[in-house]
Amino acid sequence: MSKYSVQSTNVIPSAAWPCPLRSAFSFATIPDALEADLQEMDREDANWKKTQTKFKRARAAFDNTIKTIKKAVPSG
Repeated sequence: MSKYSVQSTNVIPSAAWPCPLRSAFSFATIPDALEADLQEMDREDANWKKTQTKFKRARAAFDNTIKTIKKAVPSG
């Protein structure tokens, strides 16, 4: 299920929608046919979060490798 709820004439963003101005937007008259597009957006968002997590883990591993090398190499 999408994080957006699609009704007959409205798309209402959920409370988790990360827009601070969500109450200022009106999503009137968006057809039900957009549900697939909304689900695709959710999948892309999930994939992006997975990519960010992988990057953070790789960066932490890289930083640990650099620290290990610095400890092994005598300074001076």
